[in-house]
Amino acid sequence: MPHISSKKLSDKHFEMLYEQLVGLVSQSGKSVTWSMLNQFLTRTEKIMFAKRLAVISMLSKGLSSYDISNTLHMSPATVARMSLKYEENKYNQIIKMLMRNKASTVVDVIEAILSPAPSGRAKARRRIIDELRD
Repeated sequence: MPHISSKKLSDKHFEMLYEQLVGLVSQSGKSVTWSMLNQFLTRTEKIMFAKRLAVISMLSKGLSSYDISNTLHMSPATVARMSLKYEENKYNQIIKMLMRNKASTVVDVIEAILSPAPSGRAKARRRIIDELRD
Protein backbone atom coordinates (compact mmCIF):
# COMPACT_ATOMS: atom_id res chain seq x y z
CA MET A 1 0.00 0.00 0.00
CA PRO A 2 1.35 3.47 -0.78
CA HIS A 3 2.81 5.44 2.08
CA ILE A 4 1.31 8.79 3.03
CA SER A 5 3.39 11.26 4.96
CA SER A 6 2.35 11.96 8.54
CA LYS A 7 2.73 15.68 7.77
CA LYS A 8 -0.73 16.51 6.48
CA LEU A 9 -1.67 19.21 4.02
CA SER A 10 -4.41 21.58 5.02
CA ASP A 11 -7.79 20.78 3.45
CA LYS A 12 -7.57 24.01 1.45
CA HIS A 13 -4.17 23.13 -0.03
CA PHE A 14 -5.22 19.55 -0.71
CA GLU A 15 -8.32 20.76 -2.59
CA MET A 16 -6.21 23.18 -4.64
CA LEU A 17 -3.74 20.47 -5.62
CA TYR A 18 -6.47 17.95 -6.33
CA GLU A 19 -8.30 20.43 -8.58
CA GLN A 20 -5.06 20.93 -10.50
CA LEU A 21 -4.66 17.18 -10.97
CA VAL A 22 -8.26 16.67 -12.12
CA GLY A 23 -8.01 19.66 -14.45
CA LEU A 24 -4.80 18.36 -15.99
CA VAL A 25 -6.23 14.89 -16.58
CA SER A 26 -9.57 16.15 -17.92
CA GLN A 27 -7.93 18.56 -20.39
CA SER A 28 -5.65 15.92 -21.84
CA GLY A 29 -6.48 13.73 -24.79
CA LYS A 30 -6.66 9.97 -24.29
CA SER A 31 -3.07 9.25 -25.36
CA VAL A 32 -1.72 12.16 -23.29
CA THR A 33 -3.67 11.00 -20.24
CA TRP A 34 -2.36 7.44 -20.66
CA SER A 35 1.23 8.66 -20.97
CA MET A 36 0.88 11.07 -18.06
CA LEU A 37 -0.62 8.45 -15.74
CA ASN A 38 2.08 5.96 -16.72
CA GLN A 39 4.75 8.46 -15.74
CA PHE A 40 2.92 9.79 -12.71
CA LEU A 41 1.72 6.64 -10.91
CA THR A 42 3.93 3.97 -9.38
CA ARG A 43 3.28 0.32 -10.15
CA THR A 44 1.72 -0.10 -6.69
CA GLU A 45 -0.66 2.81 -7.28
CA LYS A 46 -1.66 1.45 -10.69
CA ILE A 47 -2.44 -1.94 -9.15
CA MET A 48 -4.38 -0.31 -6.32
CA PHE A 49 -6.56 1.76 -8.69
CA ALA A 50 -7.10 -1.16 -11.07
CA LYS A 51 -8.19 -3.47 -8.26
CA ARG A 52 -10.55 -0.85 -6.84
CA LEU A 53 -12.14 -0.43 -10.26
CA ALA A 54 -12.50 -4.22 -10.52
CA VAL A 55 -14.14 -4.35 -7.07
CA ILE A 56 -16.72 -1.74 -8.09
CA SER A 57 -17.41 -3.59 -11.34
CA MET A 58 -17.77 -6.92 -9.55
CA LEU A 59 -20.05 -5.44 -6.88
CA SER A 60 -22.26 -4.00 -9.60
CA LYS A 61 -22.53 -7.50 -11.08
CA GLY A 62 -23.72 -8.85 -7.71
CA LEU A 63 -20.67 -10.88 -6.67
CA SER A 64 -20.10 -11.53 -2.99
CA SER A 65 -17.38 -9.74 -1.03
CA TYR A 66 -15.85 -13.14 -0.32
CA ASP A 67 -15.53 -14.00 -4.01
CA ILE A 68 -14.15 -10.56 -4.83
CA SER A 69 -11.59 -10.74 -2.05
CA ASN A 70 -10.38 -14.16 -3.16
CA THR A 71 -10.38 -13.34 -6.86
CA LEU A 72 -8.46 -10.08 -6.60
CA HIS A 73 -6.28 -11.15 -3.64
CA MET A 74 -7.47 -8.21 -1.56
CA SER A 75 -8.11 -8.09 2.15
CA PRO A 76 -11.70 -8.81 3.19
CA ALA A 77 -11.67 -5.53 5.16
CA THR A 78 -10.88 -3.45 2.05
CA VAL A 79 -13.57 -5.18 0.00
CA ALA A 80 -16.07 -4.83 2.87
CA ARG A 81 -15.31 -1.11 3.16
CA MET A 82 -15.85 -0.66 -0.58
CA SER A 83 -18.99 -2.80 -0.47
CA LEU A 84 -20.44 -0.54 2.21
CA LYS A 85 -19.72 2.53 0.09
CA TYR A 86 -21.28 0.74 -2.89
CA GLU A 87 -24.43 0.08 -0.87
CA GLU A 88 -24.50 3.78 0.08
CA ASN A 89 -24.45 4.64 -3.67
CA LYS A 90 -21.07 6.36 -3.42
CA TYR A 91 -19.81 4.83 -6.69
CA ASN A 92 -22.73 5.79 -8.95
CA GLN A 93 -20.61 7.96 -11.26
CA ILE A 94 -18.02 5.23 -11.71
CA ILE A 95 -20.70 2.61 -12.39
CA LYS A 96 -22.32 4.87 -15.01
CA MET A 97 -18.94 5.35 -16.69
CA LEU A 98 -18.27 1.61 -16.64
CA MET A 99 -21.64 0.91 -18.24
CA ARG A 100 -21.11 3.61 -20.84
CA ASN A 101 -17.61 2.35 -21.67
CA LYS A 102 -18.50 -1.31 -22.03
CA ALA A 103 -17.88 -2.71 -18.55
CA SER A 104 -17.44 -6.12 -20.17
CA THR A 105 -13.80 -5.16 -20.76
CA VAL A 106 -13.29 -5.20 -16.98
CA VAL A 107 -14.91 -8.64 -16.94
CA ASP A 108 -12.50 -9.77 -19.68
CA VAL A 109 -9.55 -8.68 -17.57
CA ILE A 110 -10.91 -10.45 -14.49
CA GLU A 111 -11.45 -13.57 -16.60
CA ALA A 112 -7.82 -13.39 -17.72
CA ILE A 113 -6.74 -13.16 -14.09
CA LEU A 114 -8.78 -16.23 -13.21
CA SER A 115 -8.08 -18.36 -16.28
CA PRO A 116 -4.86 -20.07 -15.16
CA ALA A 117 -6.75 -21.46 -12.18
CA PRO A 118 -5.57 -24.64 -10.51
CA SER A 119 -7.97 -27.53 -11.06
CA GLY A 120 -9.26 -27.56 -7.46
CA ARG A 121 -10.59 -24.01 -7.72
CA ALA A 122 -11.56 -24.09 -11.38
CA LYS A 123 -15.26 -24.63 -10.70
CA ALA A 124 -15.53 -21.69 -8.26
CA ARG A 125 -13.58 -19.44 -10.61
CA ARG A 126 -15.74 -20.49 -13.57
CA ARG A 127 -18.85 -19.62 -11.50
CA ILE A 128 -17.46 -16.14 -10.79
CA ILE A 129 -16.76 -15.57 -14.47
CA ASP A 130 -20.23 -16.79 -15.41
CA GLU A 131 -21.82 -14.44 -12.85
CA LEU A 132 -19.82 -11.53 -14.25
CA ARG A 133 -20.88 -12.36 -17.80
CA ASP A 134 -24.60 -12.47 -16.91
